[in-house]
Amino acid sequence: MNTLAPFLDVMIQVLAMMALAMAGPLVLRWADALKLAADDRVRGYLLQALEVGVQAAATAARARAGLITPAEAAKEASAYVTERVPDALKRLGVSADGLHKMAEARLAPMLEPLARSAAAVTAPL
Repeated sequence: MNTLAPFLDVMIQVLAMMALAMAGPLVLRWADALKLAADDRVRGYLLQALEVGVQAAATAARARAGLITPAEAAKEASAYVTERVPDALKRLGVSADGLHKMAEARLAPMLEPLARSAAAVTAPL
């Protein structure tokens, strides 16, 4: 039995190193999955704030009956989001210009009927 002790000791060390080598990539994959899940939650907060900002800007634009341009409404929505979730913008790498474009894209279908009616009112007869 004494002759097997050194062999078993080496085998245990080899098996332990193999287990650690195989566990490394699994731990990295698990960490990536956790980061993706956290990013998804942050993205949800950002999109929720954007929706609230867009709804508020669209309501304000309708109340002002064409006295505000879609670009100004998008600027208001962007300001709301920047104030509410600045950390989400930073974490996801959303620039001010990118946020403005996102707001414009969501506002366009909401403000199109308003822009058409304003154009019809101001059109010469």
